[in-house]
Amino acid sequence: MAFSSTIAAVLTVALLVAATGVAEAQTDCVSKLVPCADYLNSTNPSATCCNAIKEVVTTQLDCLCRLYNNPALLGGINITQALLLPKYCNLPGDVSACNGM
Repeated sequence: MAFSSTIAAVLTVALLVAATGVAEAQTDCVSKLVPCADYLNSTNPSATCCNAIKEVVTTQLDCLCRLYNNPALLGGINITQALLLPKYCNLPGDVSACNGM
């Protein structure tokens, strides 16, 4: 499954959702992304974060896309930082990953 900068934004949304407890029942992938929470306050994600992202994108892309496709969850996110996540985790990009989901 291809990765994308769109997915990076989705991952950041998931982290915020996990931190606030919003919509956890609808987004079962959120808890797996907790290792990436520190990335929101640093310049580079940890290896643990990158491994978690790779796993969730590979096995639960539909869950991440549900977050992305709900614009109400996008408030307060540093999109610029989120879009750098694939670069720091050495993930390839495909900006259409969540289209039609």
